[in-house]
Amino acid sequence: MAFMETPRFPDDIAQGSVGGPGYSTDVTVMFSGHEARNINWSRARGRWEASSAVRTAADFDAVRDMFRMARGRAHGFRFKDWGDYDVTTDEGVLTLVAGSLYQLVKRYGSGDQAESRVITKPVAGSVTVYRTRAEVTAAITVTLDTTTGGVTVSGHVEGDVYTWDGEFDVPVRFDTDELRAQLVGPERVEGSPLMVWESVPLIEIRVAEASA
Repeated sequence: MAFMETPRFPDDIAQGSVGGPGYSTDVTVMFSGHEARNINWSRARGRWEASSAVRTAADFDAVRDMFRMARGRAHGFRFKDWGDYDVTTDEGVLTLVAGSLYQLVKRYGSGDQAESRVITKPVAGSVTVYRTRAEVTAAITVTLDTTTGGVTVSGHVEGDVYTWDGEFDVPVRFDTDELRAQLVGPERVEGSPLMVWESVPLIEIRVAEASA
């Protein structure tokens, strides 16, 4: 089992995917109508269905190649969730791992029920980290590990607060070991035959986070 940092799942196919975050909750309903709810996951886990619309053979080739490289469900890869792929400085925080090592995190909501999402697959070249010292916020130079979301900060002073903005991918795998497609009639687009395939399920996977 491995994780492929490149290539990313085709962006144009990802853009037509249907899905989003999900949770696992056991609900027991009492005779009185009251409920007992048990939260099984502390973090959401995303699931998507890649578009099964009619596409060109070139589109299918890109999905097929990714499927073969991933060996079906065996290996993970990057996926752009077009519904949630960027972070603003109001959402992006750095949490301390150890020493000068921090982890990229995106916060959803506010207050006690806010959710902190660990970002392990930031997009290279898109991330900027900011240091707030004495109420002055400025961009700083850091070392970013795009495979874990780990950030090494130099020159830390007690009381410094860090935020960030940028883009990120989701680590996923195929949730099927079969890719089924069909040629659609004689129609062609710019010389390429049209294809249709059964919806391809993708599921978020847990991968390595920053560690000292």
